[in-house]
Amino acid sequence: MNRSQQMAIAQKEAIAQSVQNMREFMMLYNNLTERCFSNCAVLQHDNKLSAKEKFCVENCTDRFVSYNQRLMPTFAQNYQERMKAAERLALEQMEKAKQDEAAQAKEQTTPPGNLNAEMQPSTQSETQTDPKIS
Repeated sequence: MNRSQQMAIAQKEAIAQSVQNMREFMMLYNNLTERCFSNCAVLQHDNKLSAKEKFCVENCTDRFVSYNQRLMPTFAQNYQERMKAAERLALEQMEKAKQDEAAQAKEQTTPPGNLNAEMQPSTQSETQTDPKIS
């Protein structure tokens, strides 16, 4: 895999992560809306909320937002750690791919005669005997 393919994959992963973040936000928003509306809106056929319903919805959303504000720093820290780990992994994979490409290029440029010379044992070392045995 070459560098441009790796970059394209990384971009696709970043886009997928952004889409996932948007889905999570929309689920959170829908959950908030559904929970507060179902808890507070008594007369669901009326166009306007009563003062009591409006107060309930405001109180419900305030509590939900407050909870999420307390939760967000933990989420952000966890997200940053995950992104750093993913970045390190991507860099390691890119480095390994570079090394593999360099090794393949080296193998392709090595003349076949040199390979055989490296693999054959030295005849001088085979013929020498241990002086202690003699």
